[in-house]
Amino acid sequence: STSTLTLEVRAPFTAPRAAIVLGYDPPRLVPWRVDAVTGRLVPGAAIETLPQPFRAAVHPTGAWLAVAHLSGFLAIHALDPVTGEPTIAQLFP
Repeated sequence: STSTLTLEVRAPFTAPRAAIVLGYDPPRLVPWRVDAVTGRLVPGAAIETLPQPFRAAVHPTGAWLAVAHLSGFLAIHALDPVTGEPTIAQLFP
């Protein structure tokens, strides 16, 4: 099977150049960042997350990531300004 990833870039956008990919099975977040030298996307380490991640949105500042889960939870993550790696900051049932 194949999957499609669509990234929408809006200008001006002052956040670090990064992307987060949601993995469903097993549930994970994979941060990707733009290499400053080559301009290519570079994957970071996969991070385990709550079951059934469904949608994600990054705050325009690039500091926060909200992930909605089909299980009904909303997880708010702080994003590392250099690597884009998410760290859970708050969880809403």
